[in-house]
Amino acid sequence: MENPLLTVILLALVLIVIVYVRKTLYWKMAVRNFKRHRVNSLLASLGFVMGTVIITSSLIMGDTLGTMVESFLYDSFWEIDEVIDAHTPTGDRLLISQTEAQKLAGEIERLDHVEAVEMELWLDAAVVDLTSSQFEPQVNLRALPPSSFFAKFYSNGRAVTLPEDGVLMGEEVADALSAKEGDRLVIYTPRGNITLGVSFIIDTEGRGGQGGIFVSLQRLQSMLNLTDFVNVILVSNSGGVKGGIKYSGEIRDEIESIIKNYRHPSGYPYKITLDKGKSVEELKSAIESINQIFLVFGSFSIIAGTVLIANIFVMIGEERRVEMGIMRAMGMKRRDLARLYIAEGTFYGAIASIFGVILGILSSYVLMRLFRRVISTAGGNFNILKYFTTEPSSLLLGALGGFSISIISVYFISHRISNLEISSAIRNLPPPPISRKEKKAVVIGLFLLLMGGALTLLGVRVKQSWEVLLGVSLLIVGTAILSRRYVSDRKVFTAMGVALLLWWLLPYPSFETYERSILVFVFSGVFATLGGISIIIFNSDLLINGVERMAMLLKRSPAPVKIAISYPLRKPFRTSVTIFVFSLVTFTITMMSILNTVFLENREAIIEENSGGYEIIGECYLRPPPDLGDRIVRNHPEVKAVDSVLFGDVIYSIPIPQRGMRVEYPIKVFGVGENFTKRNRFYFADLQDGIDEKEAWRLVLKGGYTIVGGVGNTMGMTLASPGDTVTLKGITGEEVKLKVVGVLSTFVLRGFIVSKEMARVKFNITRENVFFMKLSESADVNELKRTLEKENLQYGMDVVIMESLVDRVLKVQTQMFDLFNVFLGLGLIVGVAGLGIVTNKAIYERRHEIGVMRAIGFRRRGVVNAFVIEQSFVTILGILLGIILGSAVGYLVWKDEMSQNYPNFALPWMRLCLIALITFSIALLSIIPTARGAARVPPAEALRYE
Repeated sequence: MENPLLTVILLALVLIVIVYVRKTLYWKMAVRNFKRHRVNSLLASLGFVMGTVIITSSLIMGDTLGTMVESFLYDSFWEIDEVIDAHTPTGDRLLISQTEAQKLAGEIERLDHVEAVEMELWLDAAVVDLTSSQFEPQVNLRALPPSSFFAKFYSNGRAVTLPEDGVLMGEEVADALSAKEGDRLVIYTPRGNITLGVSFIIDTEGRGGQGGIFVSLQRLQSMLNLTDFVNVILVSNSGGVKGGIKYSGEIRDEIESIIKNYRHPSGYPYKITLDKGKSVEELKSAIESINQIFLVFGSFSIIAGTVLIANIFVMIGEERRVEMGIMRAMGMKRRDLARLYIAEGTFYGAIASIFGVILGILSSYVLMRLFRRVISTAGGNFNILKYFTTEPSSLLLGALGGFSISIISVYFISHRISNLEISSAIRNLPPPPISRKEKKAVVIGLFLLLMGGALTLLGVRVKQSWEVLLGVSLLIVGTAILSRRYVSDRKVFTAMGVALLLWWLLPYPSFETYERSILVFVFSGVFATLGGISIIIFNSDLLINGVERMAMLLKRSPAPVKIAISYPLRKPFRTSVTIFVFSLVTFTITMMSILNTVFLENREAIIEENSGGYEIIGECYLRPPPDLGDRIVRNHPEVKAVDSVLFGDVIYSIPIPQRGMRVEYPIKVFGVGENFTKRNRFYFADLQDGIDEKEAWRLVLKGGYTIVGGVGNTMGMTLASPGDTVTLKGITGEEVKLKVVGVLSTFVLRGFIVSKEMARVKFNITRENVFFMKLSESADVNELKRTLEKENLQYGMDVVIMESLVDRVLKVQTQMFDLFNVFLGLGLIVGVAGLGIVTNKAIYERRHEIGVMRAIGFRRRGVVNAFVIEQSFVTILGILLGIILGSAVGYLVWKDEMSQNYPNFALPWMRLCLIALITFSIALLSIIPTARGAARVPPAEALRYE
């Protein structure tokens, strides 16, 4: 199999079945139990299904996103596998004489598995459609010979030839310009302006998938006086659009060895700037990261489903105590009994895997529909559903992943329920309490202590906050398990609950220098919920007393409510599991809702944080004149100031001491001047000790220092921290070491900020093409945006209104939170299914009690009400606990991570109430049918039942 994880899971499951369920007798008995309890078996299978649903839907979403992005990738590259050029740090491609290019292309063409090599002229352009009067500031202009291997174009499904006196226009550009065939265009380029007509609007098939405007190479060279010059060399590998990437690594290495022998007259090296094979590899890594994000959020539902599986088998064990006692009396050993239940659990897991895959496909389709809204809000205009993909390997991995979770859960719980006393089981007496001196408890406690201690020490050593937080939590739980040998359960587990809540809900210890992880989010939910439930369950008498006093204050008899809630509290494990499921999922949804509300409540602060006090930002994709900023101020009185910034690319070299190597990847550099450092109001997420903001900017202007931009306030994930020394390499390979003095909290400046002088001298970045503008209060921002783009079209100026940009980001963020909440809401299905199973089992166990209630005068409605109150109590307790804990942790996250920049905190009361109401209503609907069925049982029949 291609997927190693799939192979490992499959082999592990086969090994488990062979080792633990080797005798056919176990399978026959499991099949008998499965047939005897068909309804219960189907209900039990619902508890097993969630792991499969979450894993399958996550993988399918990854497949769909991968198919979508891969489709865009292949459309844009088409048969182009590598592109070679020489360019400046600002991204401008340098002209190459056709003689030099032909010599280099000739060597590449002789390589094995190279199908074609062609030369083209690529320019950035701005376009005005004289017919529609529409303009577009950023368009790709591609010039190539009509006879080129890459000149394959289609219009309305039929092949068209690249005209000698006209252009071919991609559909996307045509839509932006409202262009039609025959329209006249004025095309602005860095080398001059040209006027041509639109010959055809081309399809995305073939070369048209790249979009932009295509023109004859000879015609463009003649019009721009660039005869005998090109600036890119295109390479196509053998194998077609997709098959060529299998040779990418080999050909890339050979091309790099060839271009080392060539040097552009400017001194800049030739490089492979586009590589389809490498892009596909990076795409797969990105999709795997997306899968991991959904799996992390889905882990709450998987944990809830795993706990529910344990609860189901505990109830099965309680229901069949007499049967198990008889089998033990007849000579069956405990390990044989455990193997019998593992075999039975295998059936449940197999059924759940089948249904889980089906539900996973359906849920992922619904989530993709929601994701389409996110794409639309972000500016995309494509239908992601047409890329909906279900890879067989993902379905198999989802099924086996969910099945393995089920089998592992069943394995541990089966060994637990098989540990019974024969005499008490045959007489159907309640199992004795777990002995305080039980050796297994000591072993588990010691294991947790060792694991917790090791994780804590490791976390301190490697500066990982999640390891420290998890390690201390395990130490608390392990200490509690060992302490119950000497102290009462109530005192021990109440103290454990309080300790866990204090550890997770008090302000976090100082982890400023520690690397933070999304895993903290998962562990906070699990351990905070565990702590809250421990306090409730082991102090249930106080809860009953509180209910009694409240009823008396309301002058109502407390008896019905006390009777209703007494049974759940007599079954602490069962009740704890149900509360845990509802609480864990509600906790997660509450936290995410709070974080989203905090962002919305601090809209003005976010605008201020990311705009730096500038209302609009203009970026020129073509080279602007040096005095453009001064012109804007002179011509537009509403523009109070314009601060220009140099903008270009460098290579960031990151050392990895653990592997003794360095990783290099391109990053942006911004060159700022004195006016910008004085006027901007960008927030600092972190500063070097002993300096303030003014000093940080002064050091940048001095040289030798840098500020990291665009990565602050991202849960500790920054390119570098204050005090670090970073190594940047210019395009010529010269290394420059800079000391980081601060980190900005903004998504506008993404990269390293240096002085203009350093950008020019050290990195050869000379083009000032980004303009930050401060406006007067009376300025009409939208009108100014349109005017500036029209006036500076020849420079390809694109103007961004910061307020509009932040609003769009917040809207996309809100929809992403909604998407994750829907995904997390799958866990509520676990809670509702578990509640239905618990209710069904509870009624089955208490038929005699129901008969007594009916015999002493309870009406059917009274029996129904008793069960509704009973299960509503458990549901409401879980929902309230999740909301309270989620609100507390959400507040701490805001206070520790966000309050400095986002001062307004708010709880989304209406949203939380709606979530609680919907959850409770669905749970109630699952309870009532079962309770009504129990109430219809005749009293005489129920009293005869034992």
